Amino acid sequence: MRPNKWITIQTDASSSGWGATLTRENQEKVFAHGEWKDNNLKSSNQREVTAVLKALLEFRQELT
Repeated sequence: MRPNKWITIQTDASSSGWGATLTRENQEKVFAHGEWKDNNLKSSNQREVTAVLKALLEFRQELT
């Protein structure tokens, strides 16, 4: 891990899919998004938490 460097991850979820933005300290941005394939995500809380998990998995190379 790189000490003294920061990143910000923002996520959002809707009934049709999710999106995420990773912003590095130098303001460079990386984007990820996808559609839901699992119709079991009925509540907005489930969708929002799943979006966070998908973002962390998508950005895992950036976080190590």
